[in-house]
Amino acid sequence: MFDQYLLIDGSAHGTNSGGRPGLSVQIRIAYYRGLWLSMIEELELAIDGRPVGHRQMSFTVHGNTYQVDQLEHVLHDRWGYTEVATLQVQLDEPLSVGEHTLVLTEKLRISYLPAPAVSRCSKVMWVTESPGTATSPVLLGGHP
Repeated sequence: MFDQYLLIDGSAHGTNSGGRPGLSVQIRIAYYRGLWLSMIEELELAIDGRPVGHRQMSFTVHGNTYQVDQLEHVLHDRWGYTEVATLQVQLDEPLSVGEHTLVLTEKLRISYLPAPAVSRCSKVMWVTESPGTATSPVLLGGHP
């Protein structure tokens, strides 16, 4: 039901963390009540059809950052329905500025469902350079 809202328009930015290229994108949870982070079964991201490994992704919500492959062990933190989280991805090659297809899949363990709830959002998003690092005449935050 909320799938189309999982990836937040205008939030995809190229990054350079520790000398490694990457991508940062803001996301929402697909469940109207929010969940403890340990109940996130999986967060998957594909960029232009290429899946990103869990060890290459970190997840930040209300200032706390966790590796995606460690979320099942986070018992003390919660992702609320109205909270925007940030998914940070480390890549081998920098993404070009422009349109890229992002596909986010969330698998959430809901207490009253016998199997994880799966939500998927696919969007063509405009990826900008990281704010403050533009080296070419690109309109940051939107289409040129």
